[in-house]
Amino acid sequence: SLARALMADITAEGVETKAQADFMKEISCDEIQGYLYSRPLSPEALEEFLKNEALRAEA
Repeated sequence: SLARALMADITAEGVETKAQADFMKEISCDEIQGYLYSRPLSPEALEEFLKNEALRAEA
């Protein structure tokens, strides 16, 4: 792809379903973001979200 030729990362935005996320993974998107993972968060809520994700990753 052009992005790969330019050595650019590919980010899929607006992903809302697991099927969309699975498709993006199949076509080698580097990053996926959207409501599937989280609604927009305040800085404080983001900090709490990241703490919880870190705890889940350790489990």
